[in-house]
Amino acid sequence: MASALRARRAQVGLTYEELADKTGIPRISLARLFTEKRPIYITQLASIAEALQSTPGELTREAERESMRRHGNPWGFPQELADSAPGSPLDGIDPITYTEEALARARLAASQEEYGAAANRPQPDREREDGA
Repeated sequence: MASALRARRAQVGLTYEELADKTGIPRISLARLFTEKRPIYITQLASIAEALQSTPGELTREAERESMRRHGNPWGFPQELADSAPGSPLDGIDPITYTEEALARARLAASQEEYGAAANRPQPDREREDGA
């Protein structure tokens, strides 16, 4: 995340002092966040993103892209290996898009399971419309 924050700050052209003024986060805390010496909280990310004319989602996606450039793809092996495999199932797939789609499918499956569980719960006795 820190490299995405540093890149965006440089792109926008804000100093740490200006960013501190805009976010209300002390400059020393920003320096620790931007060097990964301290974890970033979602509230801090939201404030920083707004000051950098971005969104938490955009910054997170950029951090994921950077991580994959450095550490490989979401399947856990080096990207060069994935790219060199003949007929690789990864050909033409943007890993970020794939990850977002996989998360959306997982959320949908979870909501369907929750719906199914709720639909199968015993319902309190109610008078049926047909009088039975």
